[in-house]
Amino acid sequence: MTVHVLDNISVIFEPGFEVAHLMTAFESSWITLSGVPKVTDRESLYRLLSPFGKVVQLNIPTKTHTGHTTTISAHFTNYAEAVAAIDGLDNVEVFGTRIHVRSSSGRSAVNRQLQDRVIAISWTAPMNVGYAGFDTLQDAQNAIAAADGFTLRGHRVAVAMHAGLPAVAAYNIKLSGLPPDANPNDLAHFGWPKNNLMFERPTCRAGCFGIPRIKALLATFGKLEHFDVSPPPYTDGMVQALARFGSPNVAEDILTLHGINFPPLGGTRLYVRRVLSILVSVAKTVYNILEPEVLRIQEAIQSRSRGSHLRVLEMKPRLPDVDIELVAEDREELAYVKTKLSQVIRGRLVMENASTPAWDDYFSRPIGGRFLDTVQKRHAGLLIHADKPGRTIRILGLAEKGEPAVAEILAKLLDLRAQMVHTIHHHDHRDHCLVCLCPPAVPVTLYCGHTWCKACLSDYLRAANGLRSFPLRCFGGSCTERIPLEVARSILPLSDFDALALSSFQTYVQARPDEFHHCPTPDCPQVFRAGPRERVLICPSCFIRVCTRCKVANHEGVTCANRTHGAQEDRLFDHYVNTHDVKTCPGCRALIERAEGCHHVTCTRCKTHVCWVCLETFEEGKGIYEHLRSMHGSIGL
Repeated sequence: MTVHVLDNISVIFEPGFEVAHLMTAFESSWITLSGVPKVTDRESLYRLLSPFGKVVQLNIPTKTHTGHTTTISAHFTNYAEAVAAIDGLDNVEVFGTRIHVRSSSGRSAVNRQLQDRVIAISWTAPMNVGYAGFDTLQDAQNAIAAADGFTLRGHRVAVAMHAGLPAVAAYNIKLSGLPPDANPNDLAHFGWPKNNLMFERPTCRAGCFGIPRIKALLATFGKLEHFDVSPPPYTDGMVQALARFGSPNVAEDILTLHGINFPPLGGTRLYVRRVLSILVSVAKTVYNILEPEVLRIQEAIQSRSRGSHLRVLEMKPRLPDVDIELVAEDREELAYVKTKLSQVIRGRLVMENASTPAWDDYFSRPIGGRFLDTVQKRHAGLLIHADKPGRTIRILGLAEKGEPAVAEILAKLLDLRAQMVHTIHHHDHRDHCLVCLCPPAVPVTLYCGHTWCKACLSDYLRAANGLRSFPLRCFGGSCTERIPLEVARSILPLSDFDALALSSFQTYVQARPDEFHHCPTPDCPQVFRAGPRERVLICPSCFIRVCTRCKVANHEGVTCANRTHGAQEDRLFDHYVNTHDVKTCPGCRALIERAEGCHHVTCTRCKTHVCWVCLETFEEGKGIYEHLRSMHGSIGL
């Protein structure tokens, strides 16, 4: 069964939620080969690619541009085969020429998310220039002081001494940036005599800064979905606008306007450029809570950069989500904008202390869910979310409102820490539920013949989020039958099923630290596989460029071998390991830090039971305490 566990990460699960295969959002099984001679036949291409894997599709364009070479695309059965082909063929001479091979960006997750239907357009606002004359220098200077920085119908007017023609009186001042319809009455409140005022001919008579004329022009190219103009006053006289069209082709056609002189606005020059955008969907129930924070981010982003923009699209009553459009001029700026919004959407992480998220398996059970619901109801304007796979609790809403809720959750956690936990061992009995030992209520019989209460099996599956030991099996006597996925799907709510799939995925990834690495952006959930060569990928969630060999943000212009920043990071990490109680798990090679407790340590990644003193392992922890006492004198408390 294939499940999408995160943005664009798909996992194939076998029974028991064991990961059989996964493809990260960074990966594509498509490649492109450029520089291939047009005369190359299909069979020759298959022979070239087949040593690297099975080619399931080969696309050769029938119509190509002028020249002797073309670009083809090939689809392999998996990402590993595509990587092998890239590493084996890129920059290699074949068919009498040198070809270049890349991962197919046209099918990448990033380009499926990024929209290129938005353009930025700017133009000089229609305006006029005026002159005022005074009999004395003092009167002119007083007039400048009185009018400095004033605005007239949204136009910010610049006032300065003027020498030369026209000369209205002995001492003259120039007023730049006036509205095109400015008249002497507009300046009467300054006490200036009307007979000592004159105006040049305006650049044009278009009102409203020329916005209606520009909007009408853009609409002639195709469907204009939205037109957003930065508000006046315009300090530099330039009006800035963002326009979103119904298709990328229309946006492409608009680029032909760049640099032209537009006669309806007096021949002012238009400046047009394409920008990147992305739509982020938020559930209405969540957005209603977060709206003040979103509006605060919107203001901060627009004040940070005139090229960045956050806009909440019109809400449609029948749809459950609210779409928020993010716009920026480059990927780095778009990543910044998306990260700021994601921080608000993800909410505040409840921490037990400075380094430990607050969590107990109690919160993954129905009773824990009811407790969090009660806390949420007591504190209006908040949403409390328990991330069972991640074993964290997050609070969405204004930070100042969340403090009392955090205090309640931490108090509950302290209470749970003080409670004793009892374990009940039971024997196999096929006529009774394996969990409650009673005749099964709403029985569910697995393929092995063991019967469970539906509620007991559901609770067992939910509890597996915290245990993180996969595959999940029936535990009747010595039974090792795996829980069928279709059974889990039929008895669990979709949210719990997806949470269990995500927990299995995270456990699988964490147990393979040499194969998978996390995106270097803090809090970004994406993971990627390291590449054997210097390769740059773009994260589909935060859009950061990642060097897959160094596992850090791309070091533009510096080779992996010459990168010193990473070496410094490695030295700092090694120093931390050497000065703290950190060892390598003998099971999965992950680093473990023991903060407290006895010498019996269980790896959170692979669940290996380890003696912390000598790193000997014990299956299911059996015999470890006898070992600690006989070999090391005590259990370590």
